[in-house]
Amino acid sequence: MGKHSPLATVLLLALAAPAHSEGFLGPGNTRIVDGRNREVLLRGMGLGGWMLQEGYMLGIKKEGTIFFLLSFSTPCRNL
Repeated sequence: MGKHSPLATVLLLALAAPAHSEGFLGPGNTRIVDGRNREVLLRGMGLGGWMLQEGYMLGIKKEGTIFFLLSFSTPCRNL
């Protein structure tokens, strides 16, 4: 990637469309509304624990579970 001049950055920011806030989102009976009481539809994706593979997903028996492995650890003592 090449370097951009500071002048190009300033020009780009000057030409960018300004963002306008219309207030906070809030409850409206059974829907979410904006500051003008218009319904807002929130879209997104919840990845949750998609990287955490549980033992039952992989078919691992008791010996591969975290509870079994933690049973071998020793408790920490205050020194």
